[in-house]
This record gives sequence, structure tokens and C-alpha cells, in this order.
Amino acid sequence: EEQMTTDLQTITSIVAEHPELLKTTSYTIDSQEPLYILETLEEKMQADFPSASSTSCQVKYVDPSLEEYLSPAFYLTPPLDRMEEHVIYINPSGNYDSLSLFTTLAHEGYPGHLYQTLYENSCNPDPVRNLFYFGGYVEGWATYAEHCSYAYTNLDSDLAALLSANSFLSLGLHARADVGIHYEGWTPEGLADFLAGYGITNQNTIHTMYQAILQDPGNYLKYYMGAVEILQLKKQTEAA
Repeated sequence: EEQMTTDLQTITSIVAEHPELLKTTSYTIDSQEPLYILETLEEKMQADFPSASSTSCQVKYVDPSLEEYLSPAFYLTPPLDRMEEHVIYINPSGNYDSLSLFTTLAHEGYPGHLYQTLYENSCNPDPVRNLFYFGGYVEGWATYAEHCSYAYTNLDSDLAALLSANSFLSLGLHARADVGIHYEGWTPEGLADFLAGYGITNQNTIHTMYQAILQDPGNYLKYYMGAVEILQLKKQTEAA
């Protein structure tokens, strides 16, 4: 809730200073070619993240027969002895515009899951660590990377900051609703009351959100709370 308040304040501050940004309806990125986007992300992240070994990555598309059942995109973690082979799948049913494709590839590629895998492997971790999976860390890091990636676009810096804060706030609303539904017992009406406080009143949106959270408990929390934890660690480090 503190993070959500911070993002709301960021949005309010930017809009107060640049109200014309609310009229922006098109967010055009240089290219929609996935490999070019990954190269751009890998290059621009160098100023903010430690270097990791360079590698190649294939971008593939989900087969039409599976589009309805798979995530909008996903990174396949390679076997330990094939660390040079990386694959990211894109699901065409995600209907990506150029900006969402850019931030999605940041989540799955650089500085998200692909970079995360390369960097951890470069630290020579004990092999037993590869048997464990910690969703809050893995998805939290990729969400943090996606949050950072708006600054790597060719968008105006204020617009990029506005879109980044808005995207993170939206995820925060889903995570808070996850707690509300599964821990506090919110009904659809309870979710509607909560979202109304943020100006969200479309009944179709609320119904879709309720059903998505109901069928996958805790899913949004590993993304959002993992990223919030990393942001908190970053603040502590900067303060020190």
C-alpha cells in the first residue's frame, strides 16, 4: 500500500506539471522486431546493471493451437550444460503494441529473466541451487526489470515515468485485490468497492479481474511483492 501511494503521487505530480500527457494515445517505439528490441535493452541496461556474459537468444512464437492456454510470453530456463541456448516465446494472442512488446521483452530478456539467469550462473552458485525455485524472487526481479525498462525507450522521460508508475500501480491493485479476495473474503461487490476508490467502475473489467484472481491465488503477489521488496532493498542501499 505504501508503494501504491508512492506511484499515485508520482502520477499526480507528473500530470500536474504536464497535463498534456493525458492526451497521448500512441506510444511508438523504434522497432517491433524482437531481436532488435533485445539488443537495445542489452545495450541500454549496461549503465545500471553489472555486466554478464553475452549470449544469443532465439525468439519463437507460440503455436496457434496453444495460444489460448499459454502466458502472453515466457522465457525457457536452459539446462545447466546448455547455458548458451536461450529461448523466449511470444504468444501472438497477447496483441502487443510496440511499447508492451518492449516491456515484455525486458521482463523475459534483458534485464529480466535471461539476464538474471546469465548473471547468477556467472557467480558459480552451488549446483543444488538449481533445484529450487523462489517465485517471489524470480518473478519479482523480472517485474522490477520491466519497471525500469520504460526509461530505456525513446519516449519522453516524463511520459516514460508516468507509464511506468501507472503500470506498477495497476499490478499493485491486482496484488492488493488478491489479498482481499483470498484472505479477507472479498465478494465481487467488495472488489468493486475497492476499485471504485481508484476510479475503476467498468463492470466487465471488474468481473474479468475477479475471475482471474479467483482462479490463481497468490499469482499477482509473487510479481508485485517480489518487485516491491527489491525496490525496498535498493532504497536501503542508496541510503547507506
